[in-house]
Amino acid sequence: MSRATRAYVVGYFGMDNFGDDLFVKTIAADPGRYTGAEEVVFGCPPIGGIQASYSWSGRLLRKQFQNEGRIGGIVRLAVGLEGLLRCRTLVMGGGSVLSSLEGVRRVQAKLTRRSRFKWRAVSVSIGPFERNSDADEVLDFLSRFDSVAVRDERSYRLAVSKGLGQVTQNWGDIVLGSPPANVSRIPGRIVLIPCIDAPWEHHSGTILAIKEFAATEQLALDVVVLSVNSNSTHGDDEFSERCAGALSGVPVRRLRYVDIGVRETWELIGSASLVVSGRLHGIIAAMANGVPSVGFEYHQKVTDLLSDAGVGVEARISSQASVAIAREVVDRRLREAILN
Repeated sequence: MSRATRAYVVGYFGMDNFGDDLFVKTIAADPGRYTGAEEVVFGCPPIGGIQASYSWSGRLLRKQFQNEGRIGGIVRLAVGLEGLLRCRTLVMGGGSVLSSLEGVRRVQAKLTRRSRFKWRAVSVSIGPFERNSDADEVLDFLSRFDSVAVRDERSYRLAVSKGLGQVTQNWGDIVLGSPPANVSRIPGRIVLIPCIDAPWEHHSGTILAIKEFAATEQLALDVVVLSVNSNSTHGDDEFSERCAGALSGVPVRRLRYVDIGVRETWELIGSASLVVSGRLHGIIAAMANGVPSVGFEYHQKVTDLLSDAGVGVEARISSQASVAIAREVVDRRLREAILN
């Protein structure tokens, strides 16, 4: 297939993070809808369980690609430049929070000045910004795109207010439209998805609620602590072990996305009676599967999602919530989801 009909999709893909890899699965299933191209190539090594075309087709050592240091930066830049030789349309594909231009993003911004490349963005967030200079750079970058599909209303309104209304649309998070897993709901199954970036108070309150619920209701619970981000630098594996250890007295299993893969992770979440998640796409997976959930509002992107979905205070733990408030929210949701 010619370069003109092929799109190269870049993002935080192939880094052992469930949320970002879901974008690969979603876009690969319907490339024309999301990229306008007949074929897409993803700028990362192959992701287990997702049939798609990948850059370098596995010739790249995965650990080198995932390295967060200088080596990894050079390798990922090389992957991006390789994509320029294969495609004319470049797609920033999902999960990206454009609050500043650093590293590869700064290189990408420079590439937009080369008119022979067509740029699109799919399911990205814009801001918040720490400095006015960051806002200026990001908005200038996006002004060179042919189309920008954001995933939340706040980003859309910001783009419109900055003169990007003609190229910007609000598609929401594209993963929300994924078909639910073909699994049955397991009574008493609670999936806790920790996030090292979320306050410990949120996790502690959740753990207390689960322990107290198990002790008072005398029910057979299946508690799963699920790490959906196993990235060596930004991941949750060790933190998940801490959370599982704090659930003393409750039978608990600890699983990792990197071990079970996209499909089984999606099905596990779809089979739960309640999902409590610090990671954004843990909440999104629960919503797409119609599973009751509680989300930790540790980041603006989580607040945006919950607000756009009309989720009330009864199913969210605000950024400044105490242990007591977190425990109360989760306890109430546990009783609604499991006892009713």
